[in-house]
Amino acid sequence: MQGHRHLEIEGLRAGYGATAVLEAIDLSVPRGAFVALLGASGCGKSTLLRAIAGFEMPQAGRILRDGVEITALPPDRRGMSMVFQSYALWPHKTVAQHLAYGLALRRLPRAAIAARVADVLAMLGLDGLEGRKPGALSGGQRQRVALGRALAVEPEILLLDEPLSNLDARIRLQLRTEIRALQQRLGITTILVTHDREEAMVMADRIAILDRGRILQQGSPQDIYTRPGSAFVAAFMGAENLLPLEAVAEGGQVILAGSDWNAPLLVPNLAPGPVELRFRPAGGALCPIDAPPPAAGTLSLFGTVASCSYPGDGWLHRVQIGPASVEALAPRAHPAGSRVRLDLPPDRVFLFAASADGRGAAIGPGSRGDRTGPILPAAQARPERSFT
Repeated sequence: MQGHRHLEIEGLRAGYGATAVLEAIDLSVPRGAFVALLGASGCGKSTLLRAIAGFEMPQAGRILRDGVEITALPPDRRGMSMVFQSYALWPHKTVAQHLAYGLALRRLPRAAIAARVADVLAMLGLDGLEGRKPGALSGGQRQRVALGRALAVEPEILLLDEPLSNLDARIRLQLRTEIRALQQRLGITTILVTHDREEAMVMADRIAILDRGRILQQGSPQDIYTRPGSAFVAAFMGAENLLPLEAVAEGGQVILAGSDWNAPLLVPNLAPGPVELRFRPAGGALCPIDAPPPAAGTLSLFGTVASCSYPGDGWLHRVQIGPASVEALAPRAHPAGSRVRLDLPPDRVFLFAASADGRGAAIGPGSRGDRTGPILPAAQARPERSFT
């Protein structure tokens, strides 16, 4: 069971000289939570993890554990362990020596160290490998050793810096499930840095999306996936298809204006002006242009198939819709050159105020659920600030 706030970050700023890497970071992590810091390379997520661990000293703000400030404490006094992306294993040490390393630094009795090493070997499926050195281990085994070394000292908080990025796809799938199951069994507060959306959604129960050194949105995987708070978050969570539209006042209401590539549609709480429509390839139903009309409230787009391929789990189409080239998945193939209609249900449509940097605020159905409202500039968007 998750409990009180185990880790709190308040107004954290970090950087190098006048160059800011993190700005105004606020994050609250309950005890026992598994939180993923998700973002593209260079967004600041690894710097944030290193600041939590004590390897980076922030320029401003505070870090607290159980309400006690630890901002200035050295790494070995924070009650945390970190698994690095490179694993940082010593080539001359055996598996058992790696697992015992932190325990020996704490000057535990030999019998206690041996017992704890045996427990970790069994817990991570490393029995029989204790005498091997890293060069004689597979990638997955090396990852387990790095994780075991971090867990052997029984930290209060486990920090994971893209621990699966060096593994092949099959092993990644296996180990992310194992790590999640182990975290739940131990009940240990865990913070994961990753650029992989699926990895974050499968492993974590809370996600914080970072961009340009700021947290744009925090929440459960389902909340962020189904109610992205900005165009950037929607695109990062898979809604990369983008189509510019126009909202106009008509008869006392505001509608998405019709054009050669879309049917008009009434949208609640919409203000006139340019709008960005985003949706995922699997978000709509692709059908011949003369198919029976869809249900009320559906947004219909009209286009021409440019190409069609089969990546598995359906046919992937590249469709030219007005000025945009978008992707659409369908259970059957539509040949190149055919005219098609793409029907998007309201809960699969994400509308944003058009912005020069592609980070417009969310508006309309499907964007933020009960937080729909007039178009706001990106600076006025107010993402959640706490997991609690």
